[in-house]
Amino acid sequence: MFARCAGVAAALAIAALAATPNVAVVVGTGTAGYSDSQVNNPYGLVVGPDGGLYFCDLDNQRVRRLDLRTRRLTTIAGSGERGYRGDGGAAVDAALNMPHELRFDRRGDLFVVERDSHVVRKIDMRTHVITTVAGTGTPGFGGDGGAATAAQLRQPHSIALRKKVRELKKEIKKENKDG
Repeated sequence: MFARCAGVAAALAIAALAATPNVAVVVGTGTAGYSDSQVNNPYGLVVGPDGGLYFCDLDNQRVRRLDLRTRRLTTIAGSGERGYRGDGGAAVDAALNMPHELRFDRRGDLFVVERDSHVVRKIDMRTHVITTVAGTGTPGFGGDGGAATAAQLRQPHSIALRKKVRELKKEIKKENKDG
């Protein structure tokens, strides 16, 4: 049931991009699972710089890509094991823990928010290596002003990226002075 509804949600996201909106299931069979045609609770849909539809296959502990032309479904990250390991290695071999949200930076690298690992990870889309860029893996609230990898996060589930880091740093400094 959820896979079917999520497939429709994916279709709605794509329909919004089309000149003439059309609703169609683009992935999912109506039965939750992991296969070339099944998904299990997709979240965080985003169209990548290559035109593919990327999403978190939440209950499969994976990040997947659907080629919108061929309808070929591939795994970008996650071994299917629920956990937090694999930094510095191939993204497809990493354990993920409830990936919820995806965003691409302007270089084309993919950021994955893992709610239950309490981290944000980055997949270098050229090398397919995964690394943690924010969070320690331990839930909490702390680390302001320090390195992002030393900060504690508690169940992050969303992410927004700025095009210019300098612009963001200036804005934060201004808010700190004003507030």
